[in-house]
Amino acid sequence: RVRSNGESCDIRVLKSEPGEFSFVIGNRHVRAYWANDGTRDWIHLDGRTHVFSTPAPRARAGRDAGGTLSGERIILAPMPGQVRAVQVSEGDHIQKGQTLLTLEAMKMEMRIRAPRQGIVSKLNVVVGQSVERDQVLAEIQ
Repeated sequence: RVRSNGESCDIRVLKSEPGEFSFVIGNRHVRAYWANDGTRDWIHLDGRTHVFSTPAPRARAGRDAGGTLSGERIILAPMPGQVRAVQVSEGDHIQKGQTLLTLEAMKMEMRIRAPRQGIVSKLNVVVGQSVERDQVLAEIQ
């Protein structure tokens, strides 16, 4: 049983193995990926990566949960990794939720999705490139 934002729901774990787990919340099947570097845990769920650490990290002003700088539309790398695929080009019109690129980190692939619709104004990475956490991957107008 999980409680979030004042609401409770039942969760049934279907599969749990190193780096990946799947579960059912209500009628929704969910797959999540997990990685740890000894001080932080990354959970990649529904196209977003959430970072947890102990003690809890200080909030970084101006960033939303997906690592996008508010006001600007800068897509940041949620964790260190390597660019495995780039699905867009500069000038492309994109939709909210569309996969922009795919990163691989600790044998886990993460799809980096657009937080909103717009136009890719800048693409800062290429396939095979290694990126650091918080490195600017792309910008959306």
